[in-house]
Amino acid sequence: MATYYAVKIGKKTGVFNSWDETKALVAGYPNAKYKKFDSKAEAETYLSEDTTTGVMYQGLETFDAEELVIFVDGSFDAKRQQYGYAFVVVQNGKVLKQKFGGAANPKYFSSGQVAGETTAVLQALSWLSYHKYTHATIVYDYQGLEKWITGEWKAKQMVGLDYKSLFQSYADSGIKIHFQKIKSHSQNEFNDLADSLAKRGAVTMKVVK
Repeated sequence: MATYYAVKIGKKTGVFNSWDETKALVAGYPNAKYKKFDSKAEAETYLSEDTTTGVMYQGLETFDAEELVIFVDGSFDAKRQQYGYAFVVVQNGKVLKQKFGGAANPKYFSSGQVAGETTAVLQALSWLSYHKYTHATIVYDYQGLEKWITGEWKAKQMVGLDYKSLFQSYADSGIKIHFQKIKSHSQNEFNDLADSLAKRGAVTMKVVK
């Protein structure tokens, strides 16, 4: 008897007839939602149900309403030699938390804005850990944030090496992160908010919670 797997929330959605393929799409994905059926018609019906439970964000896929989606960004002020960072936590289409600030660690100056990008992710992970969240999606526009973690890029400068090491410590504590890239200036209100807050952070040394 044929078996069908309907993936409603995962790296890719749809109906699949292989568990191995389905597992690759849902394993480790925050709040993955899928179900097994004996007929393709039943699987397709399942996918069409409860469409209102998903939340769409401009330029991104549909997320489960309860999923934490974290928009991160960084900035750099060359005159002040200071980088800014920001993260915005969104759940069910509403801002749950936002935080931004500035820092001026000399060993990261050569990396400019990237130092702010990595700091934003690490600050977000710290927040997740403090509030005992174990899953989230991080939305970024600088691809090194994901590629350093997956190993597609080899971290060579201190900013990347420190970022990868600290990220791994949070992963080892049980926090699972799904990354999703978004284009800069995609007109996503939450991404734009993170961008504006990071720029404010680059001209202030205090942390605004």
